[in-house]
Amino acid sequence: MKNIILIASLFLTLIIAGLSLPAHATDEVELIYDVVGLYQNEALQRFGKKITIEIEQTDKFDAYGLVNTKHIAITTGALDLFFDKEILPIVCHELGHIMSRAPFLEGEADYFAGPCMVRYLMEIEGLNESAAKAEAIAIVEHQVRHYVQNRKVYAERAYHLEISGVSANHSSWDCRLLTITNSIHGLNRPTCWYNP
Repeated sequence: MKNIILIASLFLTLIIAGLSLPAHATDEVELIYDVVGLYQNEALQRFGKKITIEIEQTDKFDAYGLVNTKHIAITTGALDLFFDKEILPIVCHELGHIMSRAPFLEGEADYFAGPCMVRYLMEIEGLNESAAKAEAIAIVEHQVRHYVQNRKVYAERAYHLEISGVSANHSSWDCRLLTITNSIHGLNRPTCWYNP
């Protein structure tokens, strides 16, 4: 019931602000609030505040998690590009920038995303652990295959930072897929970005 009230509140806010969502975005917005909702109590305990969510009105694809303000933003451009659960890895990655052990590292946010996706699929979608892991991997593989290979999404950044063998940048898509898959299965961080 709380999620319904939050979503209704969000849509009212978007209407008042004159913003519009893509026609299919109702499910995606609900998913975003559900995922973040799974971590609100932990955020409140760790940081003394809840995570805020913003839907930015722009055709540009973007999403980001702000560590200092505990804020996640996703653009309507991202909502327009992704359907149903395809937004899940993005939300979990951005949540990783807030909740992971090293939030400024892109690889660490990817590593957080795997268990976050599994948790959502188990607790909200009702899948068992084995099915949730398989579904999470299928969602990420679909994104890499369909969106990235068709050059619809660019996640490369124009900076390079490496500290003691640990890259802070977005890795290659193969490395990112391996990172998320490893985290889903409880395996170590891959050496393609984590090699201290």
